Amino acid sequence: MIIRRIEQIEARIKAASNLTEETRAGLLRDLSALKAEAESVPKTAGADVPAEPVPLEDGPIGPLVDELSGSIDSLETSHPRMTEMANRIAMVLANMGI
Repeated sequence: MIIRRIEQIEARIKAASNLTEETRAGLLRDLSALKAEAESVPKTAGADVPAEPVPLEDGPIGPLVDELSGSIDSLETSHPRMTEMANRIAMVLANMGI
């Protein structure tokens, strides 16, 4: 699922007409590194995470926020390089208004 999302982002960056070639190349390079890192994550990682999000109306939000926070902490601990790359890509895209 994450690989497919990365590929969708790559396609949008390749098709974007408002990027300089330098910016496009940098983003694609970072996405390529992120994809390689994501492909190295074992297929069982996150297996205990439900496939579908739990609707907020089906339970209190507090435990969901705690669970999400714990998942993020776990990801940052187990895959710091991938987290750093994803954050850097997100910041570049956000600064560009994407």
